[in-house]
Amino acid sequence: MGPTSATTVRRLRLLALSAALPLAGCSPFHHGFFAAAGPVADHERHLFVIVSIVMLFVIGPVLLLTPIFAWHYRLANTKSAYRPHVADRRAGVEIAPRGQQKVDFVFSTRFVAQRG
Repeated sequence: MGPTSATTVRRLRLLALSAALPLAGCSPFHHGFFAAAGPVADHERHLFVIVSIVMLFVIGPVLLLTPIFAWHYRLANTKSAYRPHVADRRAGVEIAPRGQQKVDFVFSTRFVAQRG
């Protein structure tokens, strides 16, 4: 490691510390949304936490993989061009997602029709 990399590490540490400094006085669990003031508010807070965790499992991979795919299939990358082989695809791989979408649509419309 030369002096340039040590200086860079120090600058990055200082940048991280300065970014975290405004959050040092915050206590989000003692006021606001997370301070449940009754059984209904407590249930809503719990539901919010559960939904946030499930959302992270669904949205997290998308947020992580989008830059990777964008970098891999960028215009300047000539050795990894996207050229799909349509003839090599199996019918089951193409039909299964479409069938699942139709089943979901039928069940959701029946559920809405019964409740309405």
